[in-house]
Order: sequence, then structure tokens, then C-alpha cells
Amino acid sequence: MLKTYQVRPGDSLWRIAEQQLGNPALWPEIARLNMIRRPERLYVGERVYLPLGTGNGNGAVRVVASSSLHATSVPGHAPSLGYEKQKPVLPVQTHIFIIADEFDPFRRKLVRKVAVPKAPMAPEELERILRPDKYGFKPRDASTNVSIGRHVGQNMTNSKYISTSEKLLGSPRFEGQRYFIDAKKAEAAGVKIHEGEAIAKDLDRVLSKTKDPDLTARIQKIKELSRVADREVLLEGAVPSAAVKSSAAMAATRGLQVVEGVGIALTIYDMGKATQMSVQQHSVAPVAKETVRQAGGWGGAWAGAEIGGAAGGLLGIETGPGAIITGAVGAFIFGTAGFFGADWAVRKIGGDK
Repeated sequence: MLKTYQVRPGDSLWRIAEQQLGNPALWPEIARLNMIRRPERLYVGERVYLPLGTGNGNGAVRVVASSSLHATSVPGHAPSLGYEKQKPVLPVQTHIFIIADEFDPFRRKLVRKVAVPKAPMAPEELERILRPDKYGFKPRDASTNVSIGRHVGQNMTNSKYISTSEKLLGSPRFEGQRYFIDAKKAEAAGVKIHEGEAIAKDLDRVLSKTKDPDLTARIQKIKELSRVADREVLLEGAVPSAAVKSSAAMAATRGLQVVEGVGIALTIYDMGKATQMSVQQHSVAPVAKETVRQAGGWGGAWAGAEIGGAAGGLLGIETGPGAIITGAVGAFIFGTAGFFGADWAVRKIGGDK
């Protein structure tokens, strides 16, 4: 049976290893045996298992397995595993508080490709066309009565509709810069979405009124391309710039969502560990303290994302990946500050060293 030890005020794994095993350098074995990921955080009253063996005061102890836990150390100082006079060794703790500009990575995106127009036009108008992430998308003629079927089947694009694709990278039949439209944000702005089924239905209506066999064959072909190759979806109305992202901005968002997911996973792990300690100690204190720490971190991250975005706006970075990065940097800085501020507060309130 493994020997257990109850943590006392001022204890650290280093000190426990020295007093109970006779060799302070064996602290990683205690950490490994108890699956302690953050050895700098011990709770008074927590019970830890000690490796099998007998300390003899000279550092001799029989260990059942070699340690897989590594930490950097500062010569002449014990690792930072307690709260007293020990110097810090683990310079970075694994706290990640990042808020991506979109929390849900599975939100529906529609893709529209934008190419440089062949006809000459004023620079201002050209910029509006080529920068929908700044100006949004607008239909060519919002007042027209051109139907869905004629917009798609007869290429009457001077209409109130904007063609997009629900394929991951857009329709392969068209060239141009990809822009990603957030369907939820577009709908919130009053845009009506017409799915593939509605397009096919109106194309059938157009076909029923067409007597020209050549035109019938052409519309039939376009119907199949729209349904299979393009996975076409029509938007009715103006899409605001807030709902549009360039490929670079979309890549930045996806990367940050991965990091955000790691941060959430770490929070879940920490809360689970604190819950386990609460059960062992028959006290709500560990889980309550961890809840305050995590709330401080994520609350700071939300505030930091807003502050970072506003700071980017003052610097002229209002759209694109730059705006997303400034928000993420703000979230990381304020999230980390919020966590450690909450950690300091609970230590003071709880009387921890």
C-alpha cells in the first residue's frame, strides 16, 4: 500500500521529498505519482501519495518508476513548488486566455469570389468592389424584379441577388479572391438567404415557360452546375462589411480558435483537478478558488479583446487579420493579468502564502 502524506502550511513537493523520502531531488516522483501538472500549487490538507520505499536520511529511496516530469531549475535554488522563500523556476505557467473574434468555429460561411473587373472604372469604385471586407457586398440593382431563376439560369446578374457558394473554398468554376460571408451576421443585417432548393425550384419554373430547345438545354446544364459544382446560394440584400472576411482574416480567426480551444481545455482540466481536491478535502474551497481564477482570466480576456480591437482602430487597423490579431493580443494580456490578479486575491483572502 502506498504511503500518503497530508500537505501542511508552507509545504512544497521539494520539502515533502526532503522530509519524507530523504532526498529533495525526488520531488518529480511525487508529482508523477499524483499526476500533479502544476506542482507550484499545493493545497493545505490535500493528501498526496509517496513513492514506495523508505527514506534513510541520506537520500536513498526505492522508486517504482522513473519520472517523466521535467522542469528547469536555477542553480543553488529549489524548484518553485511551494509558497515560501523558493525562487521561481517554471517561468511560464500554461494559462491561455484567447478570445477569437468568433467563438464558434462551425458557424456557416458562404464564399464569394471577387475578380478585377475588365471594364475601366474610377479608383474609388474599384476599391469598393475589391475590398468587400471594408465596404461589404451590394447587389447590382436592388430595385429590379429579375427572378432567382433568371439571375442564375440566364445570367441576369443586374438583380437584387448576390451569388455565393457553400463549398469550403467556393465554386471551382470561377477565379478571384475568396471572401467569406458569415451567414448568421448577414441574416442579422436583414439579408435573405435563398438555398439551393429554392434556386432549383425557380429554375424549373423558368424552364416550364421556355419554348426554345437550345435555351432549355442551357438552363438544364446551369441548373446541374449550380446544384452540384457550385453549391450555389443566393443572398438578397446588402451584406455589411462586419459579416465579410478575406482569406487572410479567416486564416487568422481559425488559428486563434484552435488556441482558444486549448485554453478552454486547460480550464476544464484545472477545474476538474480543483473539484477532485474539494472532494478529497471535503471542502468547497479549492473549486471556489479555481472558479475565481478562471473567471478572472476569461473576464479579462473578453475585456482585453474589446480594448485590443479599439486600440487597433485608433492605429487605423479596423479590418482584416490585423484587427483580429490586435484583439487577440489584448485578450491574452488582459486575460493573463485577470487570472493572476484573481489568483493573488484568493491567496490573500484565503490566507495562502
